[in-house]
Amino acid sequence: MKINGEEIIPVDTEEIFSLEQAALYFAYNNLKSDIEEINDVITEIEDLRIKEIEIEDVSSEMVNVVKKLVKSYIFFGSSNMKKELDKKTILYNSVLESEYSVSGKYKDYNLFARIDRIDILEEDVMFDIDKRKNELKPAEKFEKTALSIIDYKNSRSFQSEQLLFYYYILLSNPDWEKKMEEKSIFLSFLPMKEKDIGKKDALKWFKIENNHVYIKYAGNSNSYNQISLKEFERWFDEVINAIKNAEFYPVFIDDGSKLKLRFLDYLKMKEYSVQNSAEKYYTCGGGYNPNGKDNKCEYYRLCSILGWGKYINLKNREYLKSQSKSK
Repeated sequence: MKINGEEIIPVDTEEIFSLEQAALYFAYNNLKSDIEEINDVITEIEDLRIKEIEIEDVSSEMVNVVKKLVKSYIFFGSSNMKKELDKKTILYNSVLESEYSVSGKYKDYNLFARIDRIDILEEDVMFDIDKRKNELKPAEKFEKTALSIIDYKNSRSFQSEQLLFYYYILLSNPDWEKKMEEKSIFLSFLPMKEKDIGKKDALKWFKIENNHVYIKYAGNSNSYNQISLKEFERWFDEVINAIKNAEFYPVFIDDGSKLKLRFLDYLKMKEYSVQNSAEKYYTCGGGYNPNGKDNKCEYYRLCSILGWGKYINLKNREYLKSQSKSK
């Protein structure tokens, strides 16, 4: 260590030629070690403080979510309904399974899933035709045992195919096939943040009954589309075959025959009226995504290099652009 250009504290022990230099050398290095140790402790305390704050925030969110869902679990009324909420609400009776691992089979494929929760309900929802609009709407609840398969969500987005995938795994399991026999199955998404629950303070849900899935229309409509589960099987087969044949393409390729859509977008392409799930897609450089995250395509770096040579022109998927403009 130098002061005014003069060496005061030796750099190492080879430069020590007096007791004074030795005392300065060891005092300085011990002090330096103590300071580094103190800084490590301070950093650790700050990290713990941040974690404590995060835990407090999550706990507070969870308490609010649980309180509201105890009062309103599955709601099937219109969004502006304020009176007689109990007539349009189904509550769960008990938790059948939690953090449940199960294996099953789909055609020639062995499948495995870890399901967040499965609940038992003592009521079901009956659908009826609205003759004025010629649309299918939930009319009333009635006493009948049903099941609810729940996936916890940390955002507003949800992946419909995930819960349908769980349903098929359970259905292929002999024990669960008996438990599910002649019962309606609700596929339910439970947001873990209070701000994502929505005005109705209830789960986002689909319903499976008699080999059909009931999916809500887009927007504030309270109408539902009754869709054969064969549609999901066709979509699932296409995805499995694409994976099996290693059909992976950079997202800049806008060829509809190569693009594998999410299940709800697949249904929209087939002109079904279904809700938007704000499901995640990858774009070239991240850019716009319904869930607000910046997700780059796995081919982005390679395509960027090719783009410099003007061999290809990078672009985002057209339907994603149109979604962005409509927001």
